[in-house]
Amino acid sequence: MCNSIKYICHWLLVIVLAIIPLYASAQRTMPGQSSIQAEVLFNGHSYGAGAAYGQYTLSGYWTTAISFNDYRKEISTGDKFQYEHLSVKGGYMFRIVGTVKRDVNLYGGCGAFIGCELMDPFGRLPFYIETNTNDFRFLYGIYGGVCLEIFVSEKTALIFGVELPVNFSSVFDAVHYQAGIGCRFLL
Repeated sequence: MCNSIKYICHWLLVIVLAIIPLYASAQRTMPGQSSIQAEVLFNGHSYGAGAAYGQYTLSGYWTTAISFNDYRKEISTGDKFQYEHLSVKGGYMFRIVGTVKRDVNLYGGCGAFIGCELMDPFGRLPFYIETNTNDFRFLYGIYGGVCLEIFVSEKTALIFGVELPVNFSSVFDAVHYQAGIGCRFLL
């Protein structure tokens, strides 16, 4: 009986010692850890860019970012009206699922943004077309999105995301989408 207990205790100790390194191995994201990221955005018409700073929490991360998006809208004459969105945003992304080491994570969340909408900033519309809009408009709204984070090294991750910004003050479309790909660096 005593040998059986020793045998069981021995194997429990072996199992515990084998499992501990799995959980103690370097998790990629830890609460309080900061990151910076840069990404290229695509909105169905053209490209944009964004840069962000964020910090991980136990259940996800918060982020602050600046982004530039170029949009085009076809008008009744058949010409394309170009307008730009330059905005700052902040939000929180919750970890939906991730690996034990957190080297692959899927996040979902939302946030808010403010910025400006620039109408035909390069003057590409013919002079005879009147748009009846100001050249500059205040922009604000909310967004929801998902982000896939895949670590390729200890402190570098590829990110793939999709966002759905809803603009409350845009002259044209109130809802856009944008897909992005970029890199995130842990500090």
